[in-house]
Amino acid sequence: MISAVDDEEAFTGLEAGIILIAFVVVAAVFSYVVLGSGFYATEKARQVTSDAGTTPSSLVVNGAVILGVDAFSNPESLNFFCEVIGGEVAMSGIHYTLHTTEMIYQIPKKDIHYRWPSGDPAEGVLSRGKLLSVRLTITDAGLSTGDDFTLTIIPPRGVPVSIPCTVPGTLLGNKRYEVG
Repeated sequence: MISAVDDEEAFTGLEAGIILIAFVVVAAVFSYVVLGSGFYATEKARQVTSDAGTTPSSLVVNGAVILGVDAFSNPESLNFFCEVIGGEVAMSGIHYTLHTTEMIYQIPKKDIHYRWPSGDPAEGVLSRGKLLSVRLTITDAGLSTGDDFTLTIIPPRGVPVSIPCTVPGTLLGNKRYEVG
């Protein structure tokens, strides 16, 4: 005959085995999480150190933003000079937007015109120490007299620049106005 004591010993061994397996599974999951975070931290550190040699670039507006008005007293263009702080900026990657309380208007590439006073730079890149004349055609933006708007210049890398502007209350045809 088998006694009841022998049955409990076997059952206790089975419980101990299940608990041991649970500990092994928990330890495996924990080590996976620790290793994953270590790999993530290592990758981030590598990325930061590889980017450490590059200088972020930003554009600044040099002077005032000038609003050009057409013959019918409608806002036609925004004109300003800009230069780069930091590394070079590819002009093809820059986006310009106008923000009002009612709309956000992204200026299409066909309405962006650049002119370098010192001549055309190679491959459309603005580098430190160079000044660039920018003309944005805004006839489709829907601005009218008295409108407040923000001109935002968004470079491909770096910090966007926002310039608060106000369209004057009275506009005369074929004139220019400082708005920002």
